[in-house]
Amino acid sequence: MGIIARQAALNTLLSYVGIGLGFVNVVLLYPKVLAADEFGLTRLMVSIATIAAQVAQLGAENTVIRYFPYFRDPERNDRGLLGMLLLFGTAVGLLAMLVIGVFHGLLSEVFSDRNALYGRYGLLVLPLVLSEVYFILLRSYSRSLRRTVQPGFIREFVLRILQTGLILFQAWKPMPFTWFMVLYTALFLICTAALAADLFRAGFFKLGWSERWLPRRLRRSMITYSGFTLSASIAGIVLGNMDQLMIGALLTDGLRYVAHYAVGFYFGSVIAAPGRLWARSRCRCSPMRGSGTTKVMIADLYRRSALVQTVISGFLFSCCGLVWTTCFLLLPAEYASAAGVAVLIGLAYLLTSAIGLSAGIISMSRAYHLDAWSAWSCCW
Repeated sequence: MGIIARQAALNTLLSYVGIGLGFVNVVLLYPKVLAADEFGLTRLMVSIATIAAQVAQLGAENTVIRYFPYFRDPERNDRGLLGMLLLFGTAVGLLAMLVIGVFHGLLSEVFSDRNALYGRYGLLVLPLVLSEVYFILLRSYSRSLRRTVQPGFIREFVLRILQTGLILFQAWKPMPFTWFMVLYTALFLICTAALAADLFRAGFFKLGWSERWLPRRLRRSMITYSGFTLSASIAGIVLGNMDQLMIGALLTDGLRYVAHYAVGFYFGSVIAAPGRLWARSRCRCSPMRGSGTTKVMIADLYRRSALVQTVISGFLFSCCGLVWTTCFLLLPAEYASAAGVAVLIGLAYLLTSAIGLSAGIISMSRAYHLDAWSAWSCCW
């Protein structure tokens, strides 16, 4: 519990610093520096990359965390786990890039707008997808080593401060939008490289290819588990990202409305911060075979997480309700419709906070298949 508490405290600080930077970017800078359809394009591309990467990694993120104790052997470079993980990530990442590249024409028609922005810049999704696949897999490896703070620092702080610098430079000395999008994409590649560099600096970036180990029985178990966690993650992706894709595809001039929705979603997602913090810190206290974690400890962890998340999320929802109206006055008038989105998203996250770490605990237990069925039931 001490490790969880310390890492949760650091993640809390990073998360709220990230929220502050996100407020500056989403509310004060992007809507005023970029046209609404240009801002919407950046959100749409990130959503596409997130969906493609999560599907492409085939549930490997949770699988690495759950089965890491079987591979943990510092003298043998963790039996080549990182090397196998990066080889797998390269294969599935390139395959995802190939699929998106082949269907680029179709996606350009689906997400067409009056300026044809996706048709002109949509191929920049390809490096985004590969970068996101690598980041997901390296993040899972880092969390397995009880290094949960470093991935959060890179994604919550480093990425957002780089984005702040980019948009400020664009406001100070406007560059062609093509160059802006290239640099915007490069920021994600930089963050993935930073996570790999962090593991290397800490002495954990060892491929161990000559010492790789993956017996048939363990491989079958990992594939079965990955299948169920992939199902659960796809359902979560559908619930969490498909909304922006549907807005971009179904509405006339949809990229503008993607930007409006993204602003409202950001305000509402502030309520989810406590839950994300606990989820990052729970990786090695899940009920895994051989971990020594008792049912009493898991039950206590669940009760505490549910109580803390509900209280903090309720407080945040109350505070945000008082300031949302003022915040939306800082935005251009066309973003006023996003206020209703913020309230609905915030209320949904408030209700979700009451379940604590239940989903994460179940996904790491022998009843992991329940996580998949429950997630798909929410979609239906």
